Amino acid sequence: MGAYGKDPRVRDSLEYFADFPANEPPRDWSPPCPDLDQHPGRQAFRKDVVAALDAAQLDAIVYPTWLQPPAPIAWANEAYGGDNSQKVSPATGLSSATVPMGWQTDGLPMGIQFLARPWAEDVLLALSAGYEAKTLHRQPPKGYPALTRDAVRTSD
Repeated sequence: MGAYGKDPRVRDSLEYFADFPANEPPRDWSPPCPDLDQHPGRQAFRKDVVAALDAAQLDAIVYPTWLQPPAPIAWANEAYGGDNSQKVSPATGLSSATVPMGWQTDGLPMGIQFLARPWAEDVLLALSAGYEAKTLHRQPPKGYPALTRDAVRTSD
């Protein structure tokens, strides 16, 4: 367990990528990790996700942001589940948005992620904002006031 939690995949991943320079793009590594548009595996994954959306006549896929509950800070290394369900969006290049979906029985927040088709950010934002507006799950952290329209800066 130790610094990597319970999941050996986390340890293996961190140890593998520790050997690559952080100031060099992955496409220049040896062996290279090509950009999305040059990566056959990621292109196939993206194609399969879009085909699944087409087959089910869906505009988006919805799933929990995390499959494991967050670990308490006091024992984060020991309790970390090592599992993050944000694997589809980064690997496929498809846009996603995460909004609050409620709380666990112990009061910890949970998120829900919406993943849209290519170039469908308008649908993604409408779905995620609509869900958030209807469920009212977003709450300011304890000790911090809710944001008001006046407190949010917008660019002209």
